Amino acid sequence: MGEDSYAKLSIESRGEQKLTLIVNLQNYYVFGFLIDDKCYSFRGVDEKLRNAGFEVEEVLPYGDAYYQIGESGVEESVCGQLVSAEDIRTSIDFIIDMSKSWESKRQHLLRVFWALVEGIRFSGISDIVYNLFNGESEKVTYRYFFYMAERWEKLSVGNAYLGRPDKSIAVYDIRPLE
Repeated sequence: MGEDSYAKLSIESRGEQKLTLIVNLQNYYVFGFLIDDKCYSFRGVDEKLRNAGFEVEEVLPYGDAYYQIGESGVEESVCGQLVSAEDIRTSIDFIIDMSKSWESKRQHLLRVFWALVEGIRFSGISDIVYNLFNGESEKVTYRYFFYMAERWEKLSVGNAYLGRPDKSIAVYDIRPLE
């Protein structure tokens, strides 16, 4: 997959709307969103989305890295919260609500990313989220999800460039492993 390869991952809210993540397939990073058919880009990747044919409606006031989304203590605050299906649903709805500012959506973005994006990367996270959405109780904080996100970054990207696959990681940059 090249740097101009993208996929769209749609997540339904409780209402009629969808939150569609625009995922760059080269490194499996979320570069932006489609909400009501309008494109919203993280700062620093808007030109890449435009070059790929997306009409960027607005550039978010922060980049796509978790430390950029979670600045001002937001990251640490979310890390201390227990994961719940209701909070994930609420966060999806909050992100989709365009009457809210992007500044106010930081903690909601982290919840959705750590539960759903990292859930695609790690079966341990997806199992927890699956159990929660099926009414089972799980006593885990977002800190575990954040730990796994950092682990993915170090292992998948680092090992891919070294040509050493790690079977616990779901996604690699394919080209360095060829």
